[in-house]
Amino acid sequence: MGITQPCFYSSDGIITRANKEFIEFAGFTMDEMLGKSLKQIGDMIRINTQIHLYNIIERYCGYVFTKALSSREVKILYS
Repeated sequence: MGITQPCFYSSDGIITRANKEFIEFAGFTMDEMLGKSLKQIGDMIRINTQIHLYNIIERYCGYVFTKALSSREVKILYS
């Protein structure tokens, strides 16, 4: 059995769900995530200082911040 990676899902740019690994990784609650736009999530994890989430074509390697402002190195894959 493999390791489950943190991820969230969106439809039309709105977050529809996030797995528990993403919730634990980022420190936000499910209620804080659901219904937010990609821009809002980008602001929450402070990725918009580097690139907007909706501009990622295939992948992005860089840093995001948790709710507690801890920096985390990430690879974001769009599928």
